[in-house]
Amino acid sequence: KKKLIIAYQKNNIHCYLSHIKVYVILNLHSSTRKQQEKKAHTKSTMLGLKKLVVTLKAKIKSLRNKKGYKKIEKSESMRKKIRSKKAKKLIEETLKVADSPKSNTFIF
Repeated sequence: KKKLIIAYQKNNIHCYLSHIKVYVILNLHSSTRKQQEKKAHTKSTMLGLKKLVVTLKAKIKSLRNKKGYKKIEKSESMRKKIRSKKAKKLIEETLKVADSPKSNTFIF
């Protein structure tokens, strides 16, 4: 299965994808900044991480190998089955409406 894993450990955010080898470490620790600036930096980094996750997902979708398939041409018997299934479904819906106590159907 394809999983996006984000883990927060001490002052680092680890972001990696299990099905391909993409590994990102964001360092949140800044020894030169004050405590308030550090909190603002953390918030902006979290927003940046959110954007990073969105772009990673988009890139993964574009890189995903799409397997082609052969389109099967329908035979006459398959067409009959499809028509009969549609007819049965339509009959069931009609009977459901007709049998409901709230319907305004009249018997002549």
